[in-house]
Amino acid sequence: MSRRKRHAKTIVVVDDDRETRRTLESLFERQGLRVMSAANGLQLVRMLKVHHPDLIIMETSVSWLDCMALCKLLRARKEWSKTRIAFMTATPTETVRDRVYESGSEHLFAKPIDPETVMAAVRRILQLPQA
Repeated sequence: MSRRKRHAKTIVVVDDDRETRRTLESLFERQGLRVMSAANGLQLVRMLKVHHPDLIIMETSVSWLDCMALCKLLRARKEWSKTRIAFMTATPTETVRDRVYESGSEHLFAKPIDPETVMAAVRRILQLPQA
């Protein structure tokens, strides 16, 4: 395992849409990041019992979970308070934006995802060097 991989930041991608998960997984892996994914909120909760990712990127309307409530819960728990969280949505209305940022999220991505925009924001959130 290369030194870069061993010390790579870990991102969890949560989205019901398989194509979105695959697109983001591929994007992040090409940048040397570790990636895990979940298709729904239940899978994410199970994953968080074992793993402590550096960043969680989740769809605002993922099934089995109120993602905004989870974000607030993670912010309130000492062991999760520093985990960075970003959301993505196909409906970036003002109401959605307000709820996302009130929940403690770092960023809101509009769908369809623009890989360049996503990577720029992830680099900023995780304080990664420019490629």
